[in-house]
Amino acid sequence: MDMPKWMSELVEKGGSVTECLTLWNEIQATEREERAAARDLKRVEMEREICMRELEIKEKEIAAQQALGVAAPVTSKDQKYSKLPKFIEGQDLDVFLKSFEKLATLHKWAKSEWPVRIVPLLSGKALEAYSRLSDADGGNYDKIKDAILKRYELTAEAYWEKISVCYSGKRRVI
Repeated sequence: MDMPKWMSELVEKGGSVTECLTLWNEIQATEREERAAARDLKRVEMEREICMRELEIKEKEIAAQQALGVAAPVTSKDQKYSKLPKFIEGQDLDVFLKSFEKLATLHKWAKSEWPVRIVPLLSGKALEAYSRLSDADGGNYDKIKDAILKRYELTAEAYWEKISVCYSGKRRVI
């Protein structure tokens, strides 16, 4: 290995060989560190590029599923944030449904996903109302909601009947 020019100049000016070797070792160590840093930077850039490509592929898959009308699969991340309590017989059904709808809107779930997410939370008469729906209606959130509200007699007609009973003391048909 040839001696660098600066080393021979340093020796000619009176520098010791030990000083030259120490300086040479420091320069070599610095160059090694720079090469290692460059390798690390390149590795990080490649990992970032891989992540970006995976994200692009996932976005294309989701777009293709949405174009076909298929609901995106529920991920563990979605499940973590969707910890809505189960509906228990005797609780306020309106509060439960409004809470569910707010949560679904907040998480930007496609409306086609809502039935899949609400059915496991149902129990009692609500679950019974759902089970009586056809397969086609069972996949439609609005129809599920209407069936449950009818089962609990929480429709406009039922409210009018309750009001009329309160005011007249008798039951009358509207």
